[in-house]
Amino acid sequence: MRIVDHNNALVAGVSVTFTITGGGGTFGAGGPTSVVVVTNVQGKAVVSASEFWFLGSTPGLNTMTATANIGGRLLVLTFRANGT
Repeated sequence: MRIVDHNNALVAGVSVTFTITGGGGTFGAGGPTSVVVVTNVQGKAVVSASEFWFLGSTPGLNTMTATANIGGRLLVLTFRANGT
């Protein structure tokens, strides 16, 4: 997720919460279902390799939501993946 302001300038230091919202997966093998990442100088919130999204064991739709609050405005981005 990349955060920019109303002038399209990159924003560093914003906390982004990634939460698994469907499908029963985790971040990392058997890890948590939610992680917080702070945007870097390029405005990017990047989940570390040890916290990659592992899909749930049941085939079907898995969802993850990234949320951030910047300037009192809630930003939400939903990711979807199908497991087989």
